[in-house]
Amino acid sequence: MHAISHIPLAQTHAFSKLVIDYLQAEPSLQPFYSFPVSQDGLWQSLQARQQKPINRELLFTALESQYKNVPANPATEHSLQLLLKDHCFTITTAHQPNIATGLLYFFYKIAHCIALAKACKQWFPAYEFVPVYYMGSEDADLAELGVFTVQGKKYTWQTNQKGAVGRMTVDAALLDILEQLYGQLGVLPFGVQVQAALRQCFTIGTTIQQATFALVHTIFGAEGLVTLVPDNATLKSVFLPIAEKEIQEGFSQKLVEQTTALLAQNYKQQASGREINLFYLQGDARERIERIGEHFVVQKLGLVFTQTQLLQHLREHPQTISPNVILRGVFQETILPNIAFVGGGGELAYWLQLKAVFEASDTHFPVLVLRNSWLQITQRQQEKLAKLNASLPQLFLGKQAFTQWYMQTHTQQLFDISENIAQLEQVYAKLAEQATLVDTTLLPHVQALKTKALAKLYQVQKKMYRAEKRNHQEALNHIENLLNELFPSGQLQERVESGLYWWAVLGEQWVKLLVHQSVPLPDALCVATHP
Repeated sequence: MHAISHIPLAQTHAFSKLVIDYLQAEPSLQPFYSFPVSQDGLWQSLQARQQKPINRELLFTALESQYKNVPANPATEHSLQLLLKDHCFTITTAHQPNIATGLLYFFYKIAHCIALAKACKQWFPAYEFVPVYYMGSEDADLAELGVFTVQGKKYTWQTNQKGAVGRMTVDAALLDILEQLYGQLGVLPFGVQVQAALRQCFTIGTTIQQATFALVHTIFGAEGLVTLVPDNATLKSVFLPIAEKEIQEGFSQKLVEQTTALLAQNYKQQASGREINLFYLQGDARERIERIGEHFVVQKLGLVFTQTQLLQHLREHPQTISPNVILRGVFQETILPNIAFVGGGGELAYWLQLKAVFEASDTHFPVLVLRNSWLQITQRQQEKLAKLNASLPQLFLGKQAFTQWYMQTHTQQLFDISENIAQLEQVYAKLAEQATLVDTTLLPHVQALKTKALAKLYQVQKKMYRAEKRNHQEALNHIENLLNELFPSGQLQERVESGLYWWAVLGEQWVKLLVHQSVPLPDALCVATHP
């Protein structure tokens, strides 16, 4: 039996002030989004979305072409057909094609997206909702996307390929690290099934976006998830008017700078724009488009355009357009009938900078939903925690605070020297009074003696504390080991570890648990305790 519990996000100390304030509807943040993160906010978003229809036939045609490369699935086929209907809307999450799913939260984002789509169907039964995974396949950060960690063992894809990671192809070096991975996963209950799925999807010559597409379809296709690869000329043709506006006016940076300045009064700055927030895609290259004088230049490719030439080129070759982080969401909302975006804390932070950009693009700004965060814990680890007479919230205190909490609640000595200090204060107050009557110049000397005496008291307190820690060293070692297991490198498990381990341990059952136990509109972290 898998037990599920929840810890309020504020008690985890893992989320920024901006995120907590957003979830609590802080009035100062309300100008930066269109709809509240609530059932009513979703309804408002749905009503507004109906006023900005999309080209559903074009979307369906693009998706149908992409799904020809994977085995047919009735649930996915149903979702694709629903997208043709005007009363169908999407719930979207976005993520890069990290090798072999990357971090744990890759699973969490998609599972939450599916769960929210199911919840919306219950809340608004007259409408249909399709969960969509929008693949950020044009991201060129291989240093991030090509690395994953399974139970502390780090795997890094060493390749000479450059540019958009989604366009890179599976090579011998990638197969080699996957073979190493199979040795680690093969001994686990569902390791063979995970291995088979990876081998089927990652084959020599297959692009990373194709491999990721197939793998996500294998894991979540039965839940009706639709995966969209936006690196597509047909889809990008819809984005052309906004790309042209960016080239002609450079509108997005100005608006982001204005919004960022307002947010920066209370919060840390997130994404920062450029004069032109578009990249140029060509083969294995993804390079910035820069304005230099009267020309538009792609320096590393040696390309120079006048404004007229660049606009004409993009009309003829829309597949060469690639929006950066500032315009990526606008592209997403241009091609999907979307009402809600599910993202992590960092994603929501930069989306809150973009409302004015959406308005200037005449593009729908969806409800921003913080994705579910999880902690995967075993029954054995839960029992260790119980032996310490601690509960789940104590885990999130960090090593130092957890240790202090334990010492304060589990030792005979409370190390409270306040009574001793009070007595010492009285002694020296009386001594100061007597000394002053004899000679006022003695007062500084008395005060110096008092300071030294207090310092000695504090030294004794520290020595008592250290001695008592030695008496509880075994328990403190348990605390350290437990935190190292559950919070690798002092971070949330989901930001360090891959989901492949838990998929290999629990199989499809784990995926279903994430989907069915994800909270549609969360304000707490989920903890799953596994036997």
